[in-house]
Amino acid sequence: MEYIISIDDKTTKGKMLLALLDHFSKTTSSVEFLSPAEVEEMEDKIFLKMMEEGRKSGKADTKKVLKKLDIK
Repeated sequence: MEYIISIDDKTTKGKMLLALLDHFSKTTSSVEFLSPAEVEEMEDKIFLKMMEEGRKSGKADTKKVLKKLDIK
């Protein structure tokens, strides 16, 4: 299982946790820092997969989904 967490780097404990995670990211592949753009791309892929599954199952209609997303 993978987790995405939010850390407040303005606090002392947040800074300490970031330093620890930074160390782990350099010594192991189990910790990875993602840019906001990379996180958004991952979210988009997940959302697309959910839409495709809903469309295949007949639970989602393309026009309804586009209307809900305010896409014309």
